[in-house]
Amino acid sequence: MTKKFDIVLMDPPWEYKGGFVFTETSSARNHYSVDWATKFNNLPLTDIVKDDSLLFMWATAPKMGEAISLMEELGWTYKTIAFVWEKVRTNPGYYTLSSTEYVLVGKRGKIPGGKGGVPVRNIRQFLQEKRTNKHSEKPEEIQNRIEAMFDPQQFDLLEIFARRQRADWTCAGNEIDGLDIFDWIEKWKNGEIK
Repeated sequence: MTKKFDIVLMDPPWEYKGGFVFTETSSARNHYSVDWATKFNNLPLTDIVKDDSLLFMWATAPKMGEAISLMEELGWTYKTIAFVWEKVRTNPGYYTLSSTEYVLVGKRGKIPGGKGGVPVRNIRQFLQEKRTNKHSEKPEEIQNRIEAMFDPQQFDLLEIFARRQRADWTCAGNEIDGLDIFDWIEKWKNGEIK
């Protein structure tokens, strides 16, 4: 029997259109596939997670409504903004200069037990860390904070759309293994990936 996950972290490859002109380096399409948008709400994530689980999802302010809708279509109920990342350096925005991204959290069933059976709730929401020059690279401190809440020795942690491996997490992403996330989930369910 393939294990199921308590905690999922995902950084969907959002596509942006209109508002302002993208340069070759700023457009997401020039860095990774964003063609999932029309099919992603059918992603069978609930097949590989426990009935009591949390989904942490990266979103930007212009994509907040889409992110909450997607979270709920995938089977989690949006609860709050878990983390706010202030990137120190700004990006062009639609109305104001953008310097923050958000990690939303949704719940399916009950909140997994946390350390010692009680969820840890004293983890800071705000993170100020300078963004790197690599497109859409996120700070590892977010995973550190999730681990502080949900000890990887007690909980099964999954990151999808991951761009690198991380100790104590199962990481899936086409930059790691070349697999489309739908194919990865199918292979995981069939025990072809460990």
